[in-house]
Amino acid sequence: MKATFLLIFFLPIVGLTQNDHDPAELDPCQGNTHGLVMHFIKYSDTIFETTCDSIIHLANYILSDTTTSYYLIGIAPDKSPEEKFNARHRAETLKKELIKYGIKPDRLLVTIAIHAKPQKGKPRDWPYYPIHYKYEIGVYLEKNYD
Repeated sequence: MKATFLLIFFLPIVGLTQNDHDPAELDPCQGNTHGLVMHFIKYSDTIFETTCDSIIHLANYILSDTTTSYYLIGIAPDKSPEEKFNARHRAETLKKELIKYGIKPDRLLVTIAIHAKPQKGKPRDWPYYPIHYKYEIGVYLEKNYD
């Protein structure tokens, strides 16, 4: 009962209401610095959507410019045939999903890039997240300027 009484009087003093938030604070994508990416569950070809990096987010972005084509670049951590295959497969998987949203297949160009994993004890810079994450950047997008 005491806690309820204090809470009732504490909130008006602090002035907390739902409308007092900074608008940037309510935008979960504010400060997104990793560009247009699609996440995948680690070591799989299963897409993992986040609030800012979802298929619909990417589709809307691509559809907002009807003339540009995009490279869907699968990330391979090394040059082994298996990793290259997995990177291309992830990019193809994303392409199939984007086509479902009405994007013409010829606007989506699949390729891969080698991004070596950081050595143990070294900083995990883009495109690698901290080890404890259950997902990773599997594909990133770049405009085709040709």
